[in-house]
Amino acid sequence: MSVFNSVNNHCLGKILELTETNDVVASDDIYDTQGVKLWAKGGKISASLQERLASRKLRTPLELTLEVENGITTGDVADDCQKVILSNPVMCHLANNKAALAALSHLRMVRLPSALKLLLAAAYENRRTHEYLHELHTIALCAGFAAYARLSAMDTELLLSAALLHDLGVLYVNPELLEPSRRLTAREWASVAVHPRVSHMVALEIGKLRDEVGMGIGQHHERLDGSGYPFMLTKEKISPIGSILAAADAMAAIIERGGEGAAYQATLAIKLIPEEFNPVLKAYICTSLRDLVSAASCGDQPCYEQTRDVVEKLDQVEQKVAELLQGAAGKVHELLAMAGNICHNVRKALRATGVDFLLQSYAPGGEGAFCGEVYHIVHEAGWRLRNISRTLQLRADALALDEQAMLAPLIAILESPPAA
Repeated sequence: MSVFNSVNNHCLGKILELTETNDVVASDDIYDTQGVKLWAKGGKISASLQERLASRKLRTPLELTLEVENGITTGDVADDCQKVILSNPVMCHLANNKAALAALSHLRMVRLPSALKLLLAAAYENRRTHEYLHELHTIALCAGFAAYARLSAMDTELLLSAALLHDLGVLYVNPELLEPSRRLTAREWASVAVHPRVSHMVALEIGKLRDEVGMGIGQHHERLDGSGYPFMLTKEKISPIGSILAAADAMAAIIERGGEGAAYQATLAIKLIPEEFNPVLKAYICTSLRDLVSAASCGDQPCYEQTRDVVEKLDQVEQKVAELLQGAAGKVHELLAMAGNICHNVRKALRATGVDFLLQSYAPGGEGAFCGEVYHIVHEAGWRLRNISRTLQLRADALALDEQAMLAPLIAILESPPAA
């Protein structure tokens, strides 16, 4: 029996929100596993359905028994992608050319089954949300790369299908955990970080899509050096679609924030640690944006203090990893080696900017040396350290209690706030 035979209340809640603006009807009779009929074919879905489904397992996944009328289409998404491209100077440089727009037109050819049309509408019918804006940027970047790399028509359609659907797993996550201001506990983070896997399952079990699409969707938060999630896959295990989508998703998160220096921050993020992203993708981003790139200001941020804090944390993490590796074995050793490798790459990036020298030679009034490029590199380095913590937390649940206890001191260092 599929996991989808149990109704996910978070996804159902989004479907019920959709009924406020669109008719959602049962495309077939809805039965539980005992043969009890819960809803008749053709009936409009309303809030009372949630009461009838409480604690029941269904004969057929709910997603396969509902359909939306007049929901968002792939053509709507393609049109909105073009608007995003034209409204953002960074996106214009990346995707406002004949080849990229031709690649984007392949999205209109994608034919989705009714279940995926329903979930797409539940996720993005409100086309003014941050989530939808992120979706548009990710798709547009994939179209730009497809043109740059001269992908075939078939590969372009598969890539854009994956980009279109890559975040549907978020529908199954408690929305309270998605609040940007919320600092998640380890268990809460694990609940959020599973969404690529859920998206993968949706694509294959609900959408019956091709394996290449499902695999790429499930890998959109992986990194070539093994520092991604949910499976810490390395280069040889990540599919071509997965590697493209991972970079597009990461760059979209930076570019959609906009503001002065967005082009610089995007190029910095993708080339800071060379082992993270596909080199052809790095060339696409850096070549396309070279005319826009200029070192961005750090505004009123305490640049020296943040630089010092990140470097001190990196020192502590490297020391603790080396200490724990002496007595580690099996999965714990593997995780610690991963953490040590990321720290090594972060250290290389910091040394390349002369951060160590700047800290040693700092004198009151020398704050300006830590602004511009140094500030942004340190900011990115801090995110890499935070990601080590998230990866360790995510994998710790599968370990024995004594193995979890061994990793706990390292996680505590990574999660500790800066010194006052």
